[in-house]
Amino acid sequence: VYYRETRGSAMTRSGRQSTPMVRLGEIAEVTLGLTPTRKEGPNSQDIRIIQVGDLNEATSEVNQLLDLKEMSVASSNKLDRFEVNNGDVLLSCKGTLGKIGLVSQASEGAIATSNLIILRPKPNILPTTLLAVFRSERVKRYLQNCAHGSVIPTLSYRDVESLEIPTPARLPQSEIKDVLEAH
Repeated sequence: VYYRETRGSAMTRSGRQSTPMVRLGEIAEVTLGLTPTRKEGPNSQDIRIIQVGDLNEATSEVNQLLDLKEMSVASSNKLDRFEVNNGDVLLSCKGTLGKIGLVSQASEGAIATSNLIILRPKPNILPTTLLAVFRSERVKRYLQNCAHGSVIPTLSYRDVESLEIPTPARLPQSEIKDVLEAH
């Protein structure tokens, strides 16, 4: 199977269509993290933040909430949008590109910073499916090719949102990793 950036099905070497493809944005909510601004005082609140360094590549997990850095920021009801949930996948998008981590219950409620993209799988998608997608060499190459910036490589959340992967509904999700790594 060849990776394609355009909508449709991937083609095999013989020219036959294989597994149908779907945009990542159709199976997961894709959101850029928050750029927190420090603020002390009565109209501030303390939040725990998740940074790229909190993603553990060996285990693909995010550091536990107690290990995360705390910061005082202006109180806002808009912070909810950047809070991570159990089962979210975080992807680094500035500097070190493509580092991933799975949010566990222990890190739920922390705020992802703007160096991270939050991938929130839709209910019928397993978080491990997204982890498998972003571990594949093909997707790692795609992310490197989409990066811009000569000093600090940066990845747009729109590029991540438009990434096409094999359709999880047509292929058992436990086998997606095998398909991506085999080709």
